[in-house]
Amino acid sequence: GAEMPTPREMLGAASDDKVVYAVGGSDGAAELPTVEAYDPAADAWTSLPALPQPRGDLGVAIADARLVAVGGLSAGQVLNTVSVMDLDTNTWAGLPDMSIARHAMAVSAVEKSVYAIGGATGVDGTQVTSAAEALKLAPRKLQPASEWRSLPDAPTPRLMMAWTVLDDKIWIAGGMSHGNTLPIVQSYDPQTGAWQAQPPLPVPLHHATATTYRGEMVVIGGASDELANASNKVYALRGGSWVELPSLTHARAAAAAAVVGDKLVVAGGQNEKQLVPQTEVFDGQSWTDAADLPTPREHVAAVSDGFYVYTVGGRFLSADKNSAAFERFDPQSGQWTKLVDMPTPRGSYGATFIDGRIVALGGEEPTRVLATAEMYDIAEAKWISLPPMLTARHGQVVAAVGNTVYVIGGANRPTHEGPVATVEALDFS
Repeated sequence: GAEMPTPREMLGAASDDKVVYAVGGSDGAAELPTVEAYDPAADAWTSLPALPQPRGDLGVAIADARLVAVGGLSAGQVLNTVSVMDLDTNTWAGLPDMSIARHAMAVSAVEKSVYAIGGATGVDGTQVTSAAEALKLAPRKLQPASEWRSLPDAPTPRLMMAWTVLDDKIWIAGGMSHGNTLPIVQSYDPQTGAWQAQPPLPVPLHHATATTYRGEMVVIGGASDELANASNKVYALRGGSWVELPSLTHARAAAAAAVVGDKLVVAGGQNEKQLVPQTEVFDGQSWTDAADLPTPREHVAAVSDGFYVYTVGGRFLSADKNSAAFERFDPQSGQWTKLVDMPTPRGSYGATFIDGRIVALGGEEPTRVLATAEMYDIAEAKWISLPPMLTARHGQVVAAVGNTVYVIGGANRPTHEGPVATVEALDFS
């Protein structure tokens, strides 16, 4: 076959069943960071981004579409460091160090775990070890598509709905349309594109919030007429009909809710033209006040990553007073932590959690609505820009099912005018 562009020895190699990756090694005088890939079908080599650190006599394995380079020698030192290249993006990053620095060991992968067995801890191959270590790779991050997809319209144009994901379907309750408050409830199956009518709410509601709790859709607060006249009612869809759960201690509309474990958390909102600062936690039996939201606001969004509840953005009773506040609630301690602000202050919008990231979409300003899309990476603690939505809007549904974020409905003009039935999707892969 074609000759390797960079002749070397003591290199590592691994295959993803498409190409063979030749990683690192030595030219006889020094270790190299070189990475090259051989395609047997084309009988051709391709240069790839170099290792972050030169290393020879290393171990290499491929797990979960990632190339992992383990240990080895570099400039007279035995390494315990581990580097990983995402084969989709060809970018290198670090992984946790081995507990024992070594080279000339066996390295292989089983499913999403990488194993390092044996090797030598001395530079000259002495001090042979029988140590064995394993590293389970964290789930790899899905990458968003470069643009949104348009999907068929929803049956009903509306905004300010309550929504949640249940059984891989998006459930949407209430909302507003052309001045009317709606009781209708519909579910959307992204797999089939089918919409299904569900039992209507006990009362028409707008600016309510919803979440999935103990396998049921729970709709919380909202208003039936003026936004200032908020409700404290809580309803669960159970066995094909709505049942009333214990009422909130603090009535609120334009609030947000999310679930961590067996705790349902509600934060933010307004009532009687005043912000509601109290955080409430439901344990299945009763509501309990926790620490106040550090930045009280309404028209706010919330998501859960399974450990914390994150409140994102919102506003201070007016579309010209949007907030960039981003805060995290720990249901175990009952305390809040302030995080880095959103890049774009906004209220009356939607957010969802997908693959370790929080996606925030749309919003309202006094004279326009936004197509802005931003994403917060929890592990890296930073915000990232996403492709803007095709349709600028506010007061819409934002939900993730599988590896796709869906945006449904909302309004394409400020205030409560211009309800739309538009559905768009952004795929992550």
